[in-house]
Amino acid sequence: MPHMTLRVTLCLLIISLADCGPGAPGIALRLTVAGRALDTPRDGQAPERGKPPPGIDAFTICVQDAAGQMLVCKNFTDMETSSVRVSGIPAGSRRIVTFQGYMINPDTLDTDVVWCGRAVGVNIGDDKVTQVSMLLARCGDFTETPGLPAGNRVFHTATMLPDGRVLIAGGYDSITSGANCSRPCAQLVSSATVEIYDPVQGTFSSLPDLAHPRGLHAAMLLSDGRVLIAGGCETTTMQSSFDDKDQPGSPLRCLTPGPAASSAEIIDIQSGPGDPFDIPASILGAPLPLADDRLLLLGGEDDSGNASRRAVIIDLSQGTPKITEIPQALAAARRSALVVPISTAGQSPAEALVLGGMQAAGETDPGLFAERIVASGGGVAGIIPRYVTSAAGVGLPVMHASGSRPLPGQLLISGGVYPGRFLSRDTPFLPQPIEQTAVIDTRTDDFTLLDVNQRLGTPRAFHTTTTLDERGHALVVGGFTRLDPGANCHLDATSSVEAWDEETQGFTLVWLRAEPVEMLHPRTGHSATRLADGTVLIIGGMDGASIQASAEIFSPYSNKLGSEGLAPPGLYP
Repeated sequence: MPHMTLRVTLCLLIISLADCGPGAPGIALRLTVAGRALDTPRDGQAPERGKPPPGIDAFTICVQDAAGQMLVCKNFTDMETSSVRVSGIPAGSRRIVTFQGYMINPDTLDTDVVWCGRAVGVNIGDDKVTQVSMLLARCGDFTETPGLPAGNRVFHTATMLPDGRVLIAGGYDSITSGANCSRPCAQLVSSATVEIYDPVQGTFSSLPDLAHPRGLHAAMLLSDGRVLIAGGCETTTMQSSFDDKDQPGSPLRCLTPGPAASSAEIIDIQSGPGDPFDIPASILGAPLPLADDRLLLLGGEDDSGNASRRAVIIDLSQGTPKITEIPQALAAARRSALVVPISTAGQSPAEALVLGGMQAAGETDPGLFAERIVASGGGVAGIIPRYVTSAAGVGLPVMHASGSRPLPGQLLISGGVYPGRFLSRDTPFLPQPIEQTAVIDTRTDDFTLLDVNQRLGTPRAFHTTTTLDERGHALVVGGFTRLDPGANCHLDATSSVEAWDEETQGFTLVWLRAEPVEMLHPRTGHSATRLADGTVLIIGGMDGASIQASAEIFSPYSNKLGSEGLAPPGLYP
């Protein structure tokens, strides 16, 4: 979508929703309007405090129960008001409050919802007014956050906290020409900065720095609300030309592990990071959170820089870190593999699919491109799926793919690069992003490579996949689409977006007002986090040659006016 450069930095609307009688339950609603508007407000200026957001003719406020059933809705057309009233709100817990601000076509009277907002978990008590805050975003589109991150970062972590905020840690914040590569390369230098995103205000605030700068690390939320940060690499190289014409490997490599690789630390939201503790060096390992405050790191590089079959369990269930190292946990040595959970979060034993992170066995033989692992107690067991042993040339021996679990028993895998020659006779062979997409049924052990009409429409690697709802819809965002061997370490990042449609079992563009929806900035190596209100927060990444210091929100809600409030998150209502 084309975006104008108007930036509405902060607009507050205070609305009282209550019964007419004294002492009746109600809410006071505080709205923050942010981002780049698609249209200019009537007077070209941001609205004053206490006014509705720009570019709308009316708005609807609804209160729903925890299941999304409408309790009360009211429509308002007076755009000059700073106080409105809704009667008949029943007291109760876990209420949902929604906002829809819309335009009205004067000729057809058709409506077009522009601004959407949703607050969840609202407890409305008897005989009092409850304060409710929400951030408004452009419906079905991307909106820049009101505040910007404190710094630029790529290959960082973003962890949602119990209160809905997001903790962002580490990553790489600067890029320079590399002097330690056999071919031209760029060096990414890591950051120790930590910050928290507030989804209600749309702003960022800084925490004390990590003990060691790190990127490409792992992060896990602990049961007490703290966040474990583990492993990573201090300095990474990125290149687009390679010495080996058949097995080039990944375009991303760890140059200097530094103290980051062999340490972990715990971030307390109130006081910042604690003292680091030692772990076996973990570089480019694949993380899987386990129950009872345990983190499993699979594969990665050993001390000599070779791919590893090792698993490391960091156990914090007793407070003091306990480290368990399992040397031959994986069937194949892997680094930069993809791990997609099969079991639900917190379930024990935990099951997951480990895919890629290794070279194909031959030009038409994908080899042991995937395995299923089961982690229970202090042990890890590996199982080779039937579709791997009977692959007959069908498989995904990839690095830097993206995946999700749209529905129980179903895994969605897309994109990545082949690190070695596979299904190609090109010379030299380059690890170019691919469009390949697979659906795996973990109940029947079936692996299906989708055809050209169902798979990704754009080749991608270092992209993200976010499950949007319980109906199996998912959003694929960004990534790089091409390595340019003629340019110095250049990754062609994209702003394009695709959605997985569970009903058609294929990808499609996301459309709004007859145009494809895109991010405000091209990004690769960014983070994507689904927030409590159903929106998706996108932070950082690279635009190809530089590292981003920006963030944006995708709102999956329809621009069609709902008579009972916003529908549950999803691109296909």
